[in-house]
Amino acid sequence: MTTQILPSAIGMYLPDFVHGVERAGAQRRHQHQIDTLRSKTLASAAEVLAAIGHDRLSLKHIADHAKVGIASIYYYFASKDELLTSLAIQGFEDLRRDMIHFGQVPDFTSPMSAATNAFLMFAEEQPELLSLMFSERLMARSVDLRQAEQATLEAYCAAVEADERFPRQHRRNAARAVWVLGRGIANMAASYPDRRIPREIFADLLAGASFLIQPLQPAETVDRP
Repeated sequence: MTTQILPSAIGMYLPDFVHGVERAGAQRRHQHQIDTLRSKTLASAAEVLAAIGHDRLSLKHIADHAKVGIASIYYYFASKDELLTSLAIQGFEDLRRDMIHFGQVPDFTSPMSAATNAFLMFAEEQPELLSLMFSERLMARSVDLRQAEQATLEAYCAAVEADERFPRQHRRNAARAVWVLGRGIANMAASYPDRRIPREIFADLLAGASFLIQPLQPAETVDRP
């Protein structure tokens, strides 16, 4: 395990996280082109969301940050909820691309490890957005948002299904089980004022996740009576 210190608890528990993220992070390409008012509004909304959270976020905050009129925002988004839903869908698209990209980085020890690291990095870097993406209220109201989550889940399942360490018949089930853990992290984060899980609790979650995604080696197999 690397001894390099990250400004993150993740590096403490996932051995291949440091080098993989350094390379993947340098190559990440999900900066959206700000070539339309709609994309400019979404980019500003993402920045305001990260700064003050979605509970305090308003269309006026976004309009002021984007330096556009509120009427211009209403041309593309009928309401604050519609804008937040579009932002959440964009978040899932970004996360899905990260998972696919991390899977192409050779520093990760397995496809599942790469995809899991992509999720954990996203969770630590953008807790407010992750909480918004898994909002039960928005999910219940938007088919498009549910489909965006499903597309991201399918990308994660594909990574796990390509992981030869697991018995083939258990790969998809394992992927769905770990995804539920990711949903739990998002829901737990939402219960804190700044949408950030306390570092010591997050470290425990990472230690548990690291254990769960590493299949038992023969020496670690529990003897059966």
